[in-house]
Amino acid sequence: MIKLKELLAKFKLNKKAMFSLCAILFLIVIALFTTSLNSTNKTSEQTKDETANLSYQTFVEERLVNIISSIKGLDNVKVYVSVGSSPEIVYATDKNIDSTKTGETTVFSKNSSQTTPVIISEKYPEILGVLIVAKGLTQKINLDLTNSLSLVLNVPISCIQILEGK
Repeated sequence: MIKLKELLAKFKLNKKAMFSLCAILFLIVIALFTTSLNSTNKTSEQTKDETANLSYQTFVEERLVNIISSIKGLDNVKVYVSVGSSPEIVYATDKNIDSTKTGETTVFSKNSSQTTPVIISEKYPEILGVLIVAKGLTQKINLDLTNSLSLVLNVPISCIQILEGK
């Protein structure tokens, strides 16, 4: 406790040292604040990608459940779809050829008060594998379902697994 008082007394006497300490502390606080902002932005971008990926995955799973459930003899259908990277969106661009530089700029469209980029196409994530669990499977249904899924989803037969459920 005594050393702390002595240290504070020295800083009171030396105004230059006190100013330097305050400046260093201020810079540390700013550095910590900007670092936390950058990590928050990256996390939010990752969350958007994961959400888009998950919503596509859920969409495909729900469609498959609806279709497979309509097959005669199958009940309690559950589907899991494994997908690759997040969806890719291709925006319209305008090529600028100048005497000094060349480049591309994104084309935007205006609708009343909103300006949005023009989307040319959206590439959905690749489906890596499919797992189906259903009650009432027969060997013929299993074979037909495997071939159909391979054809419709463009997935190799080796990446499709169909199991008998409870």
